[in-house]
Amino acid sequence: MRHLAPRTPSSSQLHSTLPSTTPKKNEPKHPEVQARIRMKSYLHEVVYGLVLALATLVWISLEYAVGLHTKHIAYHGYVTNLFAVIPIFLMWRALKYRRDVLEGGEIAWWQGLTSGMVISVVTGALGAPTIWIFINFVNPNFFAAMIEYTVKTGYYVKTEHAEAYFNFAGYAIQSTLFPVIIGFFTALILTAIARWQVDGKKPSKAPLEVTNDEA
Repeated sequence: MRHLAPRTPSSSQLHSTLPSTTPKKNEPKHPEVQARIRMKSYLHEVVYGLVLALATLVWISLEYAVGLHTKHIAYHGYVTNLFAVIPIFLMWRALKYRRDVLEGGEIAWWQGLTSGMVISVVTGALGAPTIWIFINFVNPNFFAAMIEYTVKTGYYVKTEHAEAYFNFAGYAIQSTLFPVIIGFFTALILTAIARWQVDGKKPSKAPLEVTNDEA
């Protein structure tokens, strides 16, 4: 009776028995990879922040063009507040896009707040450069006109008080901090609205029927 020698497995058979190091398509990605992907997705908000900074420069330039810094300066304090509609509109567009497109129709509190704060921080970071461009290339007499008008109308009693407020350093600080602070509360309110819209569309659970046996 012949004894058969054990067969030596081929290289392909040995390779098939080894654990595969190639990640499968359906395998969940590493948390750090997912974090990088999410951070890249916030480039959308960065663009909105750049647009808002540009809109600020265009707005104050238009104010100067229509005379709100010169012959119609008395109406400047009222008209300039209308600009608040633009950042609210842009932030809402960004939040709505994140909810409906990037997050699959829902948005968490932290996602909405992060979205709004990215826009606000980008806008605030460009606040001082925006004011510098306006003062140096559009209306170099802005602070002088504002100082003269506020002292003339009695808003400030002394010229020194007006000069302490209307200067590049003060406006640079305001244009940097104001978008971040106000942006946080705006993002909070808009995120609540975005989440409320989603909750309102969810079907309500039907009440459980009590049978005679259970009663």
